[in-house]
Amino acid sequence: LNTNDNDYCSSQSIETYFGLNDYLQFEYYPSSAYQTPIFALFHAEPLKTIDFIINLANYAATNYKQSELYSECYEIQIVFSDKEIISQICSDRLWKAYRGTCVIPNLLESALMALENYLLLYIEEHNVEDSMALCVYLLKNSNNVAITAVVLSIVVAYPDKLFDISCVLLKTKELFVLDRS
Repeated sequence: LNTNDNDYCSSQSIETYFGLNDYLQFEYYPSSAYQTPIFALFHAEPLKTIDFIINLANYAATNYKQSELYSECYEIQIVFSDKEIISQICSDRLWKAYRGTCVIPNLLESALMALENYLLLYIEEHNVEDSMALCVYLLKNSNNVAITAVVLSIVVAYPDKLFDISCVLLKTKELFVLDRS
């Protein structure tokens, strides 16, 4: 891995930088919402599955921040309407994690894709209050922008239902820079 040119690095052993076993490298290739059993788990235990994805992303982001790729990372703060402030590990790589446009472990990318797919269905079928509560839960329990990027994609898809979430995210300038990249 060439740490001087991280955007174009090989995916070989990328899992180790995120605290995942490198034998998973090709197990979940190509990344997809349906590549793992995670999307199916949403039907059986949605809240446990959401917590699993949050924990997976938090674990991976923490390891990434402590790896040789630490120079890519910085912290951002998101301020909620109740004045609660949360810090999140941020990098271009984490922001793009679910989009398939950067080198990221396939397992993590697939889990984030499954979360996005589930959220799109959830928001369509549930009322504004439940939808808002779920997005706030995701944001407040995540230590990284990989989950935040997924939430923002849902906000873009359903701005009328998630207006208050969009107001929170619009106050975070760093997210504009990331989204433009």
